[in-house]
Amino acid sequence: MKPLKDYLIKNFEKSTLEQIADDYREKGYTIKRGERVGPYKVDLSATKGDEAIYIELKTHSENPEATRRIKAMVDYFKKYEPNAKFIVAISRIPELKEIKFDEIETVLSDFFTMNVPSDLDILSSHTRIDEVHEVNINAISIQQGNFYITCNGMVDVSLQYGSDSEQEIGDKPMRISFPFKFKGTIRYDGKDYSVKDYNELKIDTDAYYM
Repeated sequence: MKPLKDYLIKNFEKSTLEQIADDYREKGYTIKRGERVGPYKVDLSATKGDEAIYIELKTHSENPEATRRIKAMVDYFKKYEPNAKFIVAISRIPELKEIKFDEIETVLSDFFTMNVPSDLDILSSHTRIDEVHEVNINAISIQQGNFYITCNGMVDVSLQYGSDSEQEIGDKPMRISFPFKFKGTIRYDGKDYSVKDYNELKIDTDAYYM
């Protein structure tokens, strides 16, 4: 199963470039992404009048080939673009324990079990969370050492009407799946992951009423 760290690196690099772009934009520069200069495509360019600044992002995730490419870019700009400013921006992602998709599903399942969402709780007198699955990470970033994620997925629940003593022999809870969307913070305490807080949790229960 593919580590979430791959998605974290991608989004961290993107957010770092956005921050750099905003800083130069506030200073009156015109920003372009992926501009080609000679044989190279740079991550970011900032121009103002006759001034040209080219920025390439380097992270600890890059392999030796990428490092050699940046060195070649430095040499190129020195030789062919001496009036331009070439900047290598170093961005380092904080070291965190590797987390995988199945762990996210377990974290969300535990959270839903301990805090049954009201949209599910009202569907029966005894609503039980069975499983969270098919989680798709749409965005992930680091905030104060924690993961902030936006994701969607499916939650399977069992709906029981009445207490156990009121069930007739052969009665089984109703099992149904609902899609959900979650935005919140996943913290790591040095041993386990858990949901710290969330600012959006939407569960589509339309299937129940059909």
